[in-house]
Amino acid sequence: MREKINVRLITGHEILAGVAKDGGVRILSAPKDIEVLGKHTVPKGLDLRKVDRNIFNVEYFVREGYAEMKEYPLIVVFKPEKRGELAKTIGKAKAVKEFGIIPAYAVRISPGEEFYAFGSTDVARKYWDGLAIGAALAGCILIIGENVCGG
Repeated sequence: MREKINVRLITGHEILAGVAKDGGVRILSAPKDIEVLGKHTVPKGLDLRKVDRNIFNVEYFVREGYAEMKEYPLIVVFKPEKRGELAKTIGKAKAVKEFGIIPAYAVRISPGEEFYAFGSTDVARKYWDGLAIGAALAGCILIIGENVCGG
């Protein structure tokens, strides 16, 4: 390994990753309650239907220099009928932008238990990786088109 890097997940878990001489990123160690799925390290029991697995893409975090972030950007697609409850749910997360055309907020959240508190409500449909905001926003529109606008 050319370099070892600690990666802090949005959940607060610490992952040890290594960068090989060829530039490839490998997961070297993860806590017992983390499942390693290729380049992703996902907390066991997390519902990936509600959470974008790219939030746990260790290779992406290392390559883009996001390994030690203090706050994580997310796009939260909420249930339109729950709009009033979302403000209370956001809690300590910083709402950066409310999208007018789709029922979603861009937020910044500190790593740790806050993610679990934020994600354990029934207010949101899906939590998307806000780092790749263009792709995430396109994904939100697709999900909304299928699940909200399309019936």
